[in-house]
Amino acid sequence: KCAKQEKGKEKKTGRSITSIYRAFFLTMTLISVISFVVFWIGDKQTSNAKGWVAHTHETITTAIDFEKQLVDAETGQRGFLLTDSLTYLNPHYTGKLGAVDQFNRLKFLTRDNDNQQQRLETIQVLMQQKLAELQATIDLATNGEKAQALEVVRSHEGQQLMAEIRTILDDFNEEEYRLLEDRQAQLKTTTFTAQIWYCLLYTSPSPRD
Repeated sequence: KCAKQEKGKEKKTGRSITSIYRAFFLTMTLISVISFVVFWIGDKQTSNAKGWVAHTHETITTAIDFEKQLVDAETGQRGFLLTDSLTYLNPHYTGKLGAVDQFNRLKFLTRDNDNQQQRLETIQVLMQQKLAELQATIDLATNGEKAQALEVVRSHEGQQLMAEIRTILDDFNEEEYRLLEDRQAQLKTTTFTAQIWYCLLYTSPSPRD
């Protein structure tokens, strides 16, 4: 009887050890799965936040360059009218093409923002008028009607158009800087949350001496 009891105890002990190992294995597997999901979500959220921050930086940079290209186009026109040198037409046409390219880029970058799209629609009309004014003066001067070209410049029509474009661009950039601040805060929060999860899952209290 004692031998049978001992054998029974050994079987129960073996089963208990097997159950403990099985529970341990399942627990570790569950922790691994949870860890993977948490890090996958955290990494995706962090990457997304970083992407929006970079996106906003690009939009601001593009808006600044758009204005610069317009100024270059105007500077080339003024240089040509003052000197009659065709050399000044190179920066004019380069600036003109650059302004259009950068404007189209801004339209693409802000395609999900209705407020910015409305601003760009207004800027587009003003830009077309400004470029038409520049071209008109160049055509007049090229055809020997420089006096008429200078009269157009003195009317300050082009100056007024540039002032209106700058005013709207200021509002455009102000919104982008606000978005940048919000997105940088979101990135900071997302990164901090990911670090907290990492600490909870992979660190434990240090043993005290």
